[in-house]
Amino acid sequence: MTVLNNHQIRMFHALLHSAGVMENKRDIIHTLTNGRTTSSRQINQKEFKFFLEHHNKVDTKNSMRRKIFALARECEIIYGNSHDDMKMNIAKVNAFLLSRGTVKKKVSELSCYEIKKVINQFQCIVKSNQKSSEKKNHFTEVNSVLEDLNIKTTSL
Repeated sequence: MTVLNNHQIRMFHALLHSAGVMENKRDIIHTLTNGRTTSSRQINQKEFKFFLEHHNKVDTKNSMRRKIFALARECEIIYGNSHDDMKMNIAKVNAFLLSRGTVKKKVSELSCYEIKKVINQFQCIVKSNQKSSEKKNHFTEVNSVLEDLNIKTTSL
């Protein structure tokens, strides 16, 4: 089988770098080639194709995980953008999932199917919060109108 051309080798390295695993390159290649080599120049086309397919699945899961965090931010479960905030946010989302999640696993342990269930759960929370906020705003507006008319109300 033919080995990778220079463009494919550069692409392989770029994908490892973007995934933050470049320091594990030799181990990844060793596993990818079933122990045949640790050099990217010796990866064949079939192995490279397998790597790309696996990378795309991982990339899809990562984008789905980002959706979970975006929804958690919208639900006001997490906040902030600093490195320390991100560490805390991961811990908060994990704690939420383990205690109240539809799937009782940490974010990093979820399968694609489970991630979809968690996304649905967070979307329902966002929708519920929006409805609750709308009701609160409506109640406030009604009370304001009643006060303008000098009609006393009792708090519920």
